[in-house]
Amino acid sequence: MSAGMRSLLALVSVVAVGAGAFVVAPTANAASPAGQEWTQQTTPVSGDWQAVTYGDGRFVAVANSGTANQIVTSTNGVDWTAHSVTTGWPDVYWRSVVHGNGTFVAVGATGTGRVASSTDGSTWTLRTAAEANEWMSVTYGAGVFVAVSKGGTHRIMTSPDGTSWTAVTAPQANEWTAVTYAAGLFVAVAQSGTDRVMTSTDGTNWTPRTAASASNWAALTYGNGTFVATAWDGVDRVMTSSNGTTWTARTAPSASQWLSVTYGDGLFVAVSLDAAGDRVMTSPDGVTWTPTPAASQQRWVGIAYGGDRFVAVANFAGLSGVMMSEAVVDPVLDASQWTIVSQALPMPASRDCADVVDADYAWGTGLTGGWKRGWESWEASDPGVGGGWACTRSLVNTGGNTWRLG
Repeated sequence: MSAGMRSLLALVSVVAVGAGAFVVAPTANAASPAGQEWTQQTTPVSGDWQAVTYGDGRFVAVANSGTANQIVTSTNGVDWTAHSVTTGWPDVYWRSVVHGNGTFVAVGATGTGRVASSTDGSTWTLRTAAEANEWMSVTYGAGVFVAVSKGGTHRIMTSPDGTSWTAVTAPQANEWTAVTYAAGLFVAVAQSGTDRVMTSTDGTNWTPRTAASASNWAALTYGNGTFVATAWDGVDRVMTSSNGTTWTARTAPSASQWLSVTYGDGLFVAVSLDAAGDRVMTSPDGVTWTPTPAASQQRWVGIAYGGDRFVAVANFAGLSGVMMSEAVVDPVLDASQWTIVSQALPMPASRDCADVVDADYAWGTGLTGGWKRGWESWEASDPGVGGGWACTRSLVNTGGNTWRLG
């Protein structure tokens, strides 16, 4: 290739759609998926929020103290309403809340009753737990609510309706911290004890399983055919399983205390209460995780997905105890508003576009963003200069400062 041709290929061409050789037609909206960008929200009352769930078109969050306004609800994760509890409501340290079979159920670690239920998330009725244990987590599946605890004689309780509860003996006296139901199976994890995983098909008969490591497992979820557990301490802070029985250790991006994890919009998202990392991490498969900045440096302890968005809650955060993340969609503009930036790259000696070294060739316009590399046909703008094929990369501007691949 001549020096003149290399110089020609080095030019940056900025052209309107339809006016040049490199043309891209508008396609579907580009989106920043939920879980990647977070915004701080406020609650109408201060609360040491411990857990959040989604059901019946609304988010419900519960706090760990106070005799009133221990519950807030929202249909969008932005606007929240506080709910005063009924007369006689105890000072319960609420730890978990779930929605199932048209009923919200919350369980607590201290106080009288330690269970509450609601059909709408606003009006709650105090119930009596099977035992006065430190109930840490509750889930719903196979027509039954199941809760697990850190201590007590039985450490499991079940209910068909969230009202009347029956004690069930755990196979091991571990400190059980989280339970979920998916793929026909209840799975629970523990922060201490032997094995640290147990499974059940009905919530009553349980089998001990071996965790990937003796980490302090704190949270559990299921998505995309995979169970994912996260830990607040230990060498391994993530483990995954395709069946709830056999577990594999995974590497978290930081040694943070990952206290809650959920799945939605094709993404696992976990939150942390400490600053060892970015306090949020995401993964499409539960195996490879990416740190993501939180909306603020709060003690994020709970997360849920619903209504096309993630909502996380924090304790000891005052009014700033909620953050929300939803998919951000760039509007599809009329073709006349689209702009293509295409850049021809110097041909490497191997004559393979995949061998082009990114750092050796910068955008002449100073633009940043992703790019697509490949073989493209080109036609010189100077008369008398022939065309051919070249390695190129392209960006598309969809209005304002938003750039994406063509």
